[in-house]
Amino acid sequence: MNLLEGYTPGTVARPDATREPLAARNWDLNNAGIVPALRNRVSLDDKRVLDVITEARAHSTDSEDPIAT
Repeated sequence: MNLLEGYTPGTVARPDATREPLAARNWDLNNAGIVPALRNRVSLDDKRVLDVITEARAHSTDSEDPIAT
């Protein structure tokens, strides 16, 4: 999971899909995998919050990163 931790704070920017379509697709796939991974590590109440999140960085605050813990 360490390779994907830049997705949660939003430091991994999505490549421009018109210039790098394969890189953008890979970013989308990685980003989509983060939310289900988080769902495996949180309480039932927090899972309900994650149900509406589609971007990995939308879950985190500046002070906590569940993937890093």
